Amino acid sequence: MYGKIIFVLLLSGERGQLVHRFPQPVIILIILWVIVRVIFEMTAVVTGVILLICYCIYLQIM
Repeated sequence: MYGKIIFVLLLSGERGQLVHRFPQPVIILIILWVIVRVIFEMTAVVTGVILLICYCIYLQIM
C-alpha cells in the first residue's frame, strides 16, 4: 500500500493551507511525467528523472 501522501498546496486567501491531498503519489507522478513528456518532448527524460529523485527524497524525509 501507499503509506506516503503527497500534498498539493492550494492557497486559500493570504494563508497557505493544505486543502487537498493525493493518497497515491505514484499515480500522480506518472500523470505528471506523461504531461511533461507531451509538452516537452526533448526534456521529458530529464524531467522524469528529476521527479523520481524528488519523490525518493520525499520518501526519505517522511
